[in-house]
Amino acid sequence: MTPNPFVAQTAPEPRNRLVQISRIALLGLLGLLAGCSEAQVGSISSQELESRIQAGQAPLILDVRTPEEFAGGHVPGAVNMPYTQVPRRASDLGVSPDTEIVVYCQSGGRAGAAEQSLASQGYSNIVDLKGHMLGWRNAGQTVEN
Repeated sequence: MTPNPFVAQTAPEPRNRLVQISRIALLGLLGLLAGCSEAQVGSISSQELESRIQAGQAPLILDVRTPEEFAGGHVPGAVNMPYTQVPRRASDLGVSPDTEIVVYCQSGGRAGAAEQSLASQGYSNIVDLKGHMLGWRNAGQTVEN
């Protein structure tokens, strides 16, 4: 009698199941890394960004904090779009996918989520502000209200 390939003959051993689950997880991780490799996120210091702003060579600066946080002070010339709105409103920025976009939040977490969303939508020149708003203020850079 030939065994039916669609019916499990015996339950897999717990160790074998763990190996199978580990392999699936590894494949998933490799897939994520492969997808992220297309869009590299650069970084810029607060000093370099402020110099570019003062020289009239500022990139698009995207503040992904809440409107209340933005109203309490932001990088000069920044536009506000809370990170939760980036997935559905990125096209409202009105820039081409290769435009340099500097992204920041208060300390980095929300900016990372927004950067990932921008990259998944085809934006390819995404730059993270080192230190974010906390670093900007601590460095004594100009704050606009």
